[in-house]
Amino acid sequence: MRLRIRPYEPEDACELAAAVAESQPELYRWMDWAHPGYSLDDAARWLAERPRLFRQGSEYEHAVFVTLDDGVERYAGGCAVNLIRPAEGIANLGYWVRSSLAGRGIATGAARLLVELARNSTDLRQLEIVCASGNHASRRVAAKLGAVDTGPVAARLMIHGRPHEAFVYRLDLR
Repeated sequence: MRLRIRPYEPEDACELAAAVAESQPELYRWMDWAHPGYSLDDAARWLAERPRLFRQGSEYEHAVFVTLDDGVERYAGGCAVNLIRPAEGIANLGYWVRSSLAGRGIATGAARLLVELARNSTDLRQLEIVCASGNHASRRVAAKLGAVDTGPVAARLMIHGRPHEAFVYRLDLR
């Protein structure tokens, strides 16, 4: 398996919309943006803003591609450094993988690539991974990355308008 990440481009709209549609029940449980009825227009609107935000350094959203044994490269999901707090040198690290490719180490591999980019290309000193307490897959990825589990925090995440307990993992870059 080969992994590749790159900044999102507006031309990724079809692949993004298809992956969200395929994975919507799993994604929406933890991510409000992956709502029922997520459309090509939703993907296109979101992607239209990415280049500007990337240039500004306010978020670094990346498309994840995987090449399996058949040699075909597929859009697998996304990973991001976002919610950047420049004064503190801290940002959020997030990731998701489409359902048909889950469980193959893709999220961990893509996150590792993005951590290295953040380490080498930004002034950030720390990344946080915030996982809803019930999101065991995301928590496993954080652990595989070597992130330090700082424990549960009550009402740390808002999901579907309701506060949820979350585990916060810390990954030092410096």
